[in-house]
Amino acid sequence: ITAAGKIAKVTDARKENKKKELIQYIKDNTGFSDKEAYQLIDMAGDEFLKLKQEIDKLKNYFAGKTMSLEEAEGIITKTKEYKIYEITAALMAGNKKEVYEYLAHTGNNMLFLYSLSKELQSILKIKYIMEEKNLNFTPNYKQFERDVLPEIKGEFFGHPFAIFKRFETSAKFESSFIEEKLKELFQAELRIKNGAMDEDSSM
Repeated sequence: ITAAGKIAKVTDARKENKKKELIQYIKDNTGFSDKEAYQLIDMAGDEFLKLKQEIDKLKNYFAGKTMSLEEAEGIITKTKEYKIYEITAALMAGNKKEVYEYLAHTGNNMLFLYSLSKELQSILKIKYIMEEKNLNFTPNYKQFERDVLPEIKGEFFGHPFAIFKRFETSAKFESSFIEEKLKELFQAELRIKNGAMDEDSSM
């Protein structure tokens, strides 16, 4: 492993430790499960003061009642990055109309391209690891936890269920398809930067 690779792994580990501390804070103040706490961080971001503001807002809204993340989602101020994540997920699920409408309304084209590229790279990494380790994905979460998760320890950070959902998405595509789409994204980004194509056309 290269020095840069070691630094990257240490940085990822530190980020994950910080996230674990935030997870505990959220659980202590909301009663959310680990999974729900991770989802809240995904939605609102991992800045402590921002999370505290969102939790205070939830406390006022629920006024002593048991908090429901599903109900809370409507009042949480989501980060732009999370909204882009939602749109990226919509595209991966085949909902092109939702993507077009969002981009037409916001103009966040380059941010979307970056998010989609990052998602495809992550999926391709999963495909390569599955092939290298001769692993089979199962849509059963308990079986995934037992058979797959131990084999990929250290490769991915985050809540096990979030990792499972990413593997679930990767199972829908062939490696060759992802590789081709990454090339197309790179070419589109290059044409935009060179002025050969405008952002709207690239979308």
